[in-house]
Amino acid sequence: MQGGHARHDHPAVHGMLIVGESQVFLSHLPMFHPPHDYQILLEVMLREDGGDPAAAYREDRCTSGERIYTWVPKPFVLSGLSNAASGARVMQGTIFRGHFERGGKPISSDRVQAELMRVLYFRRFAPAEAAPVRLQYLLFGSPQESFLAHVISRPPDYDHILSVNLQQLPAMELSLSRLALVSGAK
Repeated sequence: MQGGHARHDHPAVHGMLIVGESQVFLSHLPMFHPPHDYQILLEVMLREDGGDPAAAYREDRCTSGERIYTWVPKPFVLSGLSNAASGARVMQGTIFRGHFERGGKPISSDRVQAELMRVLYFRRFAPAEAAPVRLQYLLFGSPQESFLAHVISRPPDYDHILSVNLQQLPAMELSLSRLALVSGAK
C-alpha cells in the first residue's frame, strides 16, 4: 500500500463497471479526488445464498440489449483492495442494468457477494506526474473475451473500457508494444 492512504481513505460507496460474461470483471469508476482516486481492475466471482447472480447477470445482458452494467457495493475502504491478503476479499452489493447514477435499474438484491479472485490492476492517481506521451491501454480477459482499459493518468483524463476481438487486433493497426498485458490472459 502506498503511503498516505489511511489519511484520506474512509468507507464509501465505490461504483464499478461490470464487464465480461465467462469471467466477471469490475472496473472502479474513478474520480480525481479521495477516496475515489484509484484506477482498479478486478476479477470477481458473483455469489448469493439461494441464487446465481452471475447467471442472472449474463441472461439479462443477453436479453435486455443494455451495454452498461454497474456494481454498487456497500461502503468499504477502497485502498483495502490493494493487499488481497489483509484487505477486502468480499464486497456486498447490487447489480444494476445501466449506470446506477443515471437511471439504472437493480437486477439483483443488495446481498450479492463479489468475491475477489484477482487484482488485475491497482493504481492511485498521482496528478503531479507527467501525462504519458501516447495513449496506453491495459489488455485483460481471455483470448475468447478480451477487453482494453485506458490507463488513466491525471485530470482531465478519462475512463474507457472496450471489448476487443484479439484476432482483429492487427487489422485495427494497434501496436502490441503499446498495450500492457494484465495478469495472464487464459
